Amino acid sequence: MANKPKKAVIKISTFVDSTTRIEGDVFSENNLKIDGTINGNLESKNDIVVSETGVVNGNIYANAVVVNGVVAGNITTIDTVTLAPSGRIEGDVEALGLIADIGSNFHGRCKVTKIEEPEGAKFEIKVESPPNEIKEEKDEQAVTSELLAQVANEIAG
Repeated sequence: MANKPKKAVIKISTFVDSTTRIEGDVFSENNLKIDGTINGNLESKNDIVVSETGVVNGNIYANAVVVNGVVAGNITTIDTVTLAPSGRIEGDVEALGLIADIGSNFHGRCKVTKIEEPEGAKFEIKVESPPNEIKEEKDEQAVTSELLAQVANEIAG
């Protein structure tokens, strides 16, 4: 019997809940979990998880991406893109690797290559090991409020 690959654990520090819709581009230096909808490009220096209820209508630039929901746009990562059985990507993928589970949907082209910095990224992305533990825990409402304030500042500035 073959051993199953170990699932990566990503510690989330920024959260967009399922009742939230963001219109416009989102930039973050933290790991992001998307349960809601983002209509715009999404960029993080770290990892992005699009949950089963998450929808991203735009391009994604990140260290690594896990798709359980829907991404309608291109994904460019330094590390891997993981497409779960419930996930759907409608766009091209450029990454160090693509892991697609049985039952997932991928409509696009895939280029597996080493990427130093994703083309089109707004800031330099550095690959760093995630901290062993999050020092400060916040409730979902506080994190959502912080993200909305960050987005408002980006739009205003």
